[in-house]
Amino acid sequence: MGSLSPLVPALTGARVLRHKVGLRPARPAIRMERVADVIHCYGHGGAGVTLAWGCADEVVTLASPG
Repeated sequence: MGSLSPLVPALTGARVLRHKVGLRPARPAIRMERVADVIHCYGHGGAGVTLAWGCADEVVTLASPG
């Protein structure tokens, strides 16, 4: 695994205590919609980090009035 210290210098020399992994839920298509006051944004599977910026931008659009 690569070092995070260039991104977060405070982590330089930090010791890894343990690794945990899990499966992320996936769907045939991401659910991205607003239903009343709830914004649904899930189903990214392992691509969550890759899609995060675009989905966050869409959530802002959905949350904006009018």
